[in-house]
Amino acid sequence: MKYTILGAGFVGFSVASSLIESGHDVLLIEKDKERVSQILPRLDCKILSDEGERFQTLREAGIETSDYFLSVTNQEEVNLMACSIARKLNPHIKTLSRIRSLEYFRNIDELSKIFKVDYCVHPHFETAISVIRTIEYGGGVSDIYVLNKFKRVFLRSVPILPNSPIKGTRLADLRLTLNSSSPHFDKQFLVAFMTRRGESIIPRGDTIFEEGDDVYLLGEPDTLERVIDEIRGESSESKGIRKVMIVGASLMVDYLLGLYTNSLGSDLKLSRLLGRSRFVNRNITVIEKDLSRCEELSELYPQVDILKADYEDDATLREVELESADMVITATESQERNIILAAHSNKIGVKNTIALVNSHLYTDLAQELGVDLTVSVRNSVISSILNFAKGQKSLITLVGNQHDIIHVTVGKNSEYCFTEINKIYLPEEAIILCIKRGENVIIPRGEIPILEDDELLLIVRYEDITRIQKIFDVTMPLHHENNHDVQDNGSVL
Repeated sequence: MKYTILGAGFVGFSVASSLIESGHDVLLIEKDKERVSQILPRLDCKILSDEGERFQTLREAGIETSDYFLSVTNQEEVNLMACSIARKLNPHIKTLSRIRSLEYFRNIDELSKIFKVDYCVHPHFETAISVIRTIEYGGGVSDIYVLNKFKRVFLRSVPILPNSPIKGTRLADLRLTLNSSSPHFDKQFLVAFMTRRGESIIPRGDTIFEEGDDVYLLGEPDTLERVIDEIRGESSESKGIRKVMIVGASLMVDYLLGLYTNSLGSDLKLSRLLGRSRFVNRNITVIEKDLSRCEELSELYPQVDILKADYEDDATLREVELESADMVITATESQERNIILAAHSNKIGVKNTIALVNSHLYTDLAQELGVDLTVSVRNSVISSILNFAKGQKSLITLVGNQHDIIHVTVGKNSEYCFTEINKIYLPEEAIILCIKRGENVIIPRGEIPILEDDELLLIVRYEDITRIQKIFDVTMPLHHENNHDVQDNGSVL
């Protein structure tokens, strides 16, 4: 595949790096010559230093022969115009535009038609969804993927805390350890993968869980709720989340409130996005120091309590009774301030805290200061872009962009039809996560055979996807789903 990317900031650079590593042909367009000199030694691709919203520039970039055009600058008008020109020059190209404003987001269908954009990525919306999923499906769980094709199968992450009963335990002994802390523990789930210090790990039987690891579990929601409670070494605090306080009013807050008040449109109702029909009523309060911003939010969301208060003053925080909140979300424009405010909330007794942050270094710092979770806008948009850019091959691009989750259907000519899972030779770091057989979803065990027309969910390295398709003689097209990954190594935009 040939990709043309406009914008070589952190997002454009990260997307380009991932695509290059997967063996694709990438051309970057960046008008900032200083930025070009910084990244030129770090990327194995051609970089064109010019304005990307010009016909001449795109022609010089060879847009007529490109398969994808990804416009990811921090100027949404430039992105939209560039996509329009790219489509004019190449009617068959797939286009993506990064947008930020709520006004554009509310009119995304019209914009897409006018500017010939196949996919608009909106980082604050993606982040808001991630935060809401954390609230609805459990405080202390940062990543939640709803795998709609596989009914009620979810992929959720849980951190290994200092008091976790599985710290120091081998994966092979996990069920034994959980049984010892909770007798008769017979729930069906799978440890899909882990992250450790920003690196993805496909665990094996001798993999030992360490403090600070993020463990990703696959199973049904009720099962995962129980398993996560056990792994965290404490009862779930999320069941008591009724009062939510949001400190600061960055752009993400508009999307979060819009989703909770169902004011973003019928296609963006929580019931559709989260796969649930009923929700607990939340008492949501926003604390913001800027008067005009408070007035704006009050007019848009009259059903939400908006308080004008100085959130950096201890006396003010006591006055608004911050310590009475079941969850505090710090969402100012400053990552440092978010970490400090979340850590302070934790110190005064708030059980669940979420901070918007910038980089992986800040994630580690936040954890050291007692912040429960960190959420990244930047990484949300990178993952969403990569899912689009990889077309129909990948359902989800996982943390660090090192592995993908894919869906394949077993063809009748596959050499592994009627073969038990433990006798199937898969590429290194590939795992069958679950099997959909008719209306039944099966968490795999070694002795379970693979049958014709089974639908498989696998975790693989992107470069192995074609090989997996050949192994299972894939006959059905693969479908693309959005990813709401919020593992932190990104930025508040």
